[in-house]
Amino acid sequence: MPVPDPPAVTFPDVELVATGYLRGQLGSVAVCTVLPADFAGPIVRVRRLGGAWRHRKVLDDARLDVDCWAATPVAVNDLVADVRAALGAAQGLSASGGLITFTRELSGPTWRPEDRPDLQRRGLTHQLMVRPVY
Repeated sequence: MPVPDPPAVTFPDVELVATGYLRGQLGSVAVCTVLPADFAGPIVRVRRLGGAWRHRKVLDDARLDVDCWAATPVAVNDLVADVRAALGAAQGLSASGGLITFTRELSGPTWRPEDRPDLQRRGLTHQLMVRPVY
């Protein structure tokens, strides 16, 4: 006999889960989903690139793109390393209504082009599986 699908799940906003978690890990660094018009570093932006539900529609398997800006190459490399470490340690933690059940780096820190000469930019891509906190 087939197993019935579970009831519909409203997933938490994974960008909010990730930014809420990173704010708690990065201290005074600004963390956002939309850059302010006249931003200055250090700042981290998290954007969802897609994903799909998994495991009988109870997990949101999200792919996140994370950009980091800071004034110098050393500062931006330190910042992206801190973000990388925080996301790598996020499994089992909750923020903004979501429980992070799995985390995996899809693309490690890399240089990204930046038009502003006063800032350096680096980024990475990460997978988070999240379910609602019940």
